[in-house]
Amino acid sequence: MCIFSIRHFIESFVTDVLIVGKFDSVTSFVNPKKYLQHNSSVADGLDGLGDALKAMAENNIVMVYEKVHKVLGRGNFVLTMSECLTSIILAGIATITLAG
Repeated sequence: MCIFSIRHFIESFVTDVLIVGKFDSVTSFVNPKKYLQHNSSVADGLDGLGDALKAMAENNIVMVYEKVHKVLGRGNFVLTMSECLTSIILAGIATITLAG
């Protein structure tokens, strides 16, 4: 796969899955048996990612991806710079929003 294709592929993942919310299409982008997580707090594999997302939901943490600003790639490494809001809902009364 050429670098343009890899960049386009990753941008499509961020747009389709994270921004639009087509979570049922995640296996079109990620091999469920070979998914390696870059966050050391999250286990490898889609089950590890699912467990992390479930824990966030149980702790009232919501992440909303809004926009891809830039996609850079070299070799098989691709970096996406995107806008994401993280909210922590406290007892259904207050929401703290962190822009990242």
